[in-house]
This record gives sequence, structure tokens and C-alpha cells, in this order.
Amino acid sequence: WYTNVLFFVSSRLIDLEIPTLPLGKKLVVNLKSTWGDRHYVGLNGIEVFTDEGRPAEIADILADPPDINVLPEYGNDPRVVTNLIDGVYRTSIAMIRIWIRPTLQYSDDTDVGKTHTSVIAMIRIWNYNKSRIHSYRGARDVEFSLDGSLIFQGEIARASGTLGADEPFGDDKGERPFTCARQRKQKQAEHEEVDAFIEQGLHCTQVSMAMSPYADSADEADICNGYYTGQGKLYHREPKIIFRSRIPLVQLNFASTWGDPYYLGLTGLELLTPQMVPIPLNIDMLQANPRDLNDLPDYGDDDRTLDKIVDGTNVTTSDEHMWLIPFTDGEDHTLTIDLGLKTELLGMRVWNYNKSLDGTFRGAKIVHVSLDGKLISPPEGYLLRKGPGNVHFDFAQDVYFSGRTSTGGILVRPNRSQSRVNIRKLIPDYEPALMPTGFVFQFQLLSSWGDPYYVGLNGIEFYDSEGYRIRLRASDVTAYPHSVNVLDGVTDDVRTPDKLVDGVNDTMDGKHMWLAPTFPGQINLIYVIFDEPKTVSMIKMWNYSKTPIRGAHQFGILVDDLLVYHGFLPQVPRTGCRGILPNLDMQVPHHTVLFTDSPENVAISERGNLVKQTELEQDVQLTNDNTVVTRYATPTPAKAADPGMSRLIG
Repeated sequence: WYTNVLFFVSSRLIDLEIPTLPLGKKLVVNLKSTWGDRHYVGLNGIEVFTDEGRPAEIADILADPPDINVLPEYGNDPRVVTNLIDGVYRTSIAMIRIWIRPTLQYSDDTDVGKTHTSVIAMIRIWNYNKSRIHSYRGARDVEFSLDGSLIFQGEIARASGTLGADEPFGDDKGERPFTCARQRKQKQAEHEEVDAFIEQGLHCTQVSMAMSPYADSADEADICNGYYTGQGKLYHREPKIIFRSRIPLVQLNFASTWGDPYYLGLTGLELLTPQMVPIPLNIDMLQANPRDLNDLPDYGDDDRTLDKIVDGTNVTTSDEHMWLIPFTDGEDHTLTIDLGLKTELLGMRVWNYNKSLDGTFRGAKIVHVSLDGKLISPPEGYLLRKGPGNVHFDFAQDVYFSGRTSTGGILVRPNRSQSRVNIRKLIPDYEPALMPTGFVFQFQLLSSWGDPYYVGLNGIEFYDSEGYRIRLRASDVTAYPHSVNVLDGVTDDVRTPDKLVDGVNDTMDGKHMWLAPTFPGQINLIYVIFDEPKTVSMIKMWNYSKTPIRGAHQFGILVDDLLVYHGFLPQVPRTGCRGILPNLDMQVPHHTVLFTDSPENVAISERGNLVKQTELEQDVQLTNDNTVVTRYATPTPAKAADPGMSRLIG
């Protein structure tokens, strides 16, 4: 959840002297316009903080009109004005927690009264967030008046309409500090019930004069949640939300499994500090309900007990190091951790149940996280990744307690046309699948171009649903077998899986390639692993160029164990990449796997690089008792030249 911040020390945008720490008793919020809806305006919540960082005591809140029930067709709609101060603001589906009213033929004031005169340090506005469509009912231009004096006039951002996902519809929470924000923000965090603050400072997107008082240097400007690359491209910076606990209790409530209706389990669990350091946990700090399978009448000595999730053995398929409990859909399955002292938490690291491929369906899927009895996860919970059913890689998943899904540093996309080309016409030789979404993308390299001992690639690139490249880190990619370093006597070969995503793909230098041995009866696998589901529109692949016969030939792509593509990767020309000049190399071509619903410009630009199988097709004729059932298509013979054409040619 991004925060818009506007420092009220000076203003260059309007002819208004904005006060520092204004003092008053009656606050009036004037909603001047919406983000597009002409009939209704609404908000999720309003919070007011004093100069001590404490929430101001609000005696009453009034609106004119009070709510939508003033209309003849309404009478008991729960979206009333008192919902604005009920303390539940991070929501998109709970109608009893939001407020809406008609906009036409009525005044625009909402009065927020306080019990006594207070010094206001900050006002936080949560915009209307019922859904993406209804987010246009959110307020846009607003005015704040304190005891009749105007203290703010400006625009607040539109909400996204979603929770726990990328925020393509803007921010939903606007903070309006009336003083130096750094010290006040620290005080505010000390008094909030569940303190969520931005580790790198306050975010300041959407409102342009937010940066003006303090963004006088590059270091200070960099605290915003956007930064420029130097080429005029704006990137998101992922905010790190840290939660402080006053009563050090963390509770996990597991709501569903990956398919097993009777059992739910985990392999390991860690809580992470802001420095990404695991907090030491032991069995004395853990309580669970149900505790383990021994709660059932037919069990008594099952060793899949609660202590196994903190025994340190996490990358395993041995259920002797896993925790398993009976599962009942619709009931609570809680794990409570007593940290014993006040602690700062960034997130948790989870190893899901991993006994076997079939056993992974017992793994936890949805978990709700509470800190000191306060829900900090999105209302729909966090989605946990299913275990792989093997130990080909460390399958730990990092879940950050941010209440939203991170953007992961992806390029901010401009608005695009929704027109699409017919990709099936671009790819006539196979049926392209819809854009897949998943946690784990697996490449199965089934054969090489002739080398019986090794197979390799130069690089791979993933592109999101809008056609922009997804930034992959070295930790996101691994392989099995890992590299030639698994061979006896080989320890320092640089052709490791991280070279697949180092960005140097058009090369003949082996330092930027991956190579692994092939073993009889074993498929070479490449894994691209995400902590959150990713939607992919296309995948680019560069085959191994140093020794072309070691390049991958037949391959398949699986997303969360489901096959989405099977084909053949062309070989890098043996001599085609060598230039005429001794020191000049020609370009190493890439080949693209394209999925349907890809952006039009992407499909057209990549049509010459699509992986095609026409040159590998064979004609097949089917017979039954010497009777031809299906005859292969005979190529159309070339027509004889028109004798009259010779006169024209001659």
C-alpha cells in the first residue's frame, strides 16, 4: 500500500499559506470532485493524528447528506458516515466498512468533530476501494478546513480497487503531514495499534508538491517510491513495510490446502527481521490448534509434530521433518508464536509440505496473519506456493507483511490500446496457450543438438502481461543438475544458472552461458521461481552458442507442474555467428515462445523470432487393411511456364 505524502511547510501550487501544526477543534472535509463518477462519492476512512503522533479523539462525525439512504430507493444501506472512523480502512469488499453518498443537489461537507482543541500533525485519507470500477467514486479534489480556516486544498489519489495485488489503479491512502514528517512519523508509529511504516522514508507519488520541501538532494528525492533510470523511464521502488509488536504474539490461521480435504502441513517456518535475519524459534514459543495428528483417536505416536517446523531441516522430502495436522474446511487452524519481547518483523519464510509430488497437495495454500490480535494480511490472506515434491532447489518462499503484493521493480506501464492481433495466424503450426500465471516455471530440456554429454543455454527472458521484461535475479533461477560443477573434479566452472539472467545473451563468451551434464534417464531442468504468481506473455530463449551441438533441441515449459508448451529450439548456426572480420561476431539469434492475448506490438515485433516447427514436420499416411484411410497432403506441383511468356522475357 503506497502512501502519498504532502509536506505542509510551503506551497507553490495554490495561493494558500499552509500552516505548520494547525490548532483547532472542528475539521471540515470538502469533497469537491470524484475520479469520474457523476452520481456518487465515497471514502474508506479518515484518520487524524496529533503532534504527539497519537490518533486524535473524535467525538462525532457528520455529513450532509449523511449517506446514500437519503435516496428513495435506499433505506438501510450499511455504508454510513460513521464507517469512516471505525478503524477498518484496508478493505475492498466489506460494504459495512465504507461510506458513500450521492453527489448531485447536495452540499459537499463532512464534519469530523473532536472532543477538545488539538494540534494536527497529519491527516490520512483512505479513498473509496469497493472495486476497480467503483474506485471512480472516490474523492479527487478535496479541501480541509479547521475552525473555518482552509489548511489544505489539492488532489488525493484514486484507489486501486483491489487488495494484495499490483496497484495499477493508483494509490488509495493519502497522508497529509502538517510538519516535519520524519520525527512525527516515528512518534505516530509508536502509538498505532499495528505500526506499519516505510523503511526508506515516506512515499510521495501522485502529488507533485510532496517533494518540494525536502527533495533538495538526490538522496532525499530517492526516498520516493519512484526513481528515474536516466533514460526517462520511471520504475517502482518496492516499499518495505516493517511491523512492530507491542504484545509479541504472531498468529497464522491456515484457511485452505492445495487440494487435500483432510490434512494440512508445513516443512519449515521462519520469521524475518528488517535485516532479513531469521528470528530464532523453538518449540516452547509455539502453540497450535490442532497441534498434530496425535489429536486424532487413531493416532498416538505420529512423528510429524509441531517441533519439526523449527528443527532447521527444511529442504527435504522426508516427512520426519514435517508438521501435519487434520484439516477441516471452514474451520480455524492456528499456529501461534510467542516471541517473548517486542520485535520488528518484515515477513516470514515458509517451506511448504513436500513429502512427494502427490503429498504437496497437503501443503497450506491460504494463510491469514495477525500480530497482537490485529490482522495485518490482506482480507483474502497470503497465497503460499505449493512445494515442488523434490529437493532440486531450496523451495523457501518469502512472504512480506505489507498487506499487498510487491511490484518487484517492474517498469511502470503506460496506458495501452486493448487491440490484439490474431496470434494464431502468426503461429500456424501449434495452438498457443493463454498467458500462463504461476509461481514456478520449469523448462524441461529433453535433448541437445547432438552432444550426448552436455546441454546448455545462453539466456532466457520473461515478459509480463503488458510486454515488459520481468527483472529476474540470480536467486530466482536454478537448474537440476545445477551445472558442470556437479561432476567429480569440477568445482569452479563459471557456466552456472545465474548466467541465464545476467542480461548478456548475444555472446560467444562462455562466462555468460549455462552448461550442465546430461545423465541417462534424467531430464535436465531449469527452474524460474517467484514468491508471487506471475503472468507471462512471452519467453525469449538464446541457445548455447559456444558449442552449438550442446544447445537445447526438444524442450517443454511447465507452469506449476502443468505443461503449457512443447517444441524445438533452433540451433545456433555453426558458422553463421562468425563475421567476415576476425574480431567481428554476428548476432546470436533469440527465439520466442509467445502466448495468446499478448500485446499487439509485441506479437508483431516478435513474429520473425517465433519458435516454429514446420521444418520438423513429417507427412503421415494411415492405412487399414491395405486401404488408405488418410492420405498426406501432396505438395502442389509448380505450373508449367506459359510459352507466351518467353517473348516477354526475351
